[in-house]
Amino acid sequence: MGSLLKNDMVDAYLEMCLGVAALRIPAVNSALSPYQTFGIKSSYTHQKEDPIIQVGAVLRVVSAQGIQGPLNLRNSFTQVNRVFLLAMWDMLIGTQEYQRIATESLIQFFRHIRNGCAHTNSFNITSPLTKPASWRDKTITVALHGSTVIPDFLADGDALLLVRDVDARYFSP
Repeated sequence: MGSLLKNDMVDAYLEMCLGVAALRIPAVNSALSPYQTFGIKSSYTHQKEDPIIQVGAVLRVVSAQGIQGPLNLRNSFTQVNRVFLLAMWDMLIGTQEYQRIATESLIQFFRHIRNGCAHTNSFNITSPLTKPASWRDKTITVALHGSTVIPDFLADGDALLLVRDVDARYFSP
């Protein structure tokens, strides 16, 4: 059995979290300020469609909000966590173990988290659950319908803990 946590996705997630936070450190912001643009190669280079990040514009917004900036920092962590959980769910359902563990309470919990992250970051549970969905001290019920997944139900740090617990329970020797 392979570990869910030993892959490039987890490394990229950690790097993105660090990057989101680091951009708010004045010294990092200053070090990046000479770079006005950052290009990302696309396969359509002959059409000059490479996405270009306007570094100066991003840094100005981040600098104005500072390390405690509530809007962009909050939104950035929410989106990074949503994407990470979606990707990790896809990895989980692609494993040989998935069919065996699919009805387990922890996996059902993860499934509801994934669905909420994929659809407007809110729970869409309109009838009582047919299978229990619990993780640590959290339980998903119909009462959560319409509530926000991240950061209200799961805090930012919970995304990696959830995946770590799934990995430890079903994939680590």
